[in-house]
Amino acid sequence: MIKMNFVNGSRMREVIVRDRIVMFKPEFHGIPPLQIDLDKIKDTPQFDKLTEEEKELLDKIRLLNTEEEKAKDIKKDFQRSGWRMFNIT
Repeated sequence: MIKMNFVNGSRMREVIVRDRIVMFKPEFHGIPPLQIDLDKIKDTPQFDKLTEEEKELLDKIRLLNTEEEKAKDIKKDFQRSGWRMFNIT
């Protein structure tokens, strides 16, 4: 399991990568985390609501084999959109 913390201004996000599951925790308590099972994502109704760019990103992450590869790709995508990683465990 790899846990990464990102910050953008005063906003904070926690991302957990565990095998084929990626979990995005929101900064506010009481809001459930977004949990994505990479093996089952195409079978969910939420997949149809994603943009083509989001679908391409998920397909790219699905092809990665190890947790380290997935974490590295997620880190790169967060940093490209202005987020800064401050902790990884």
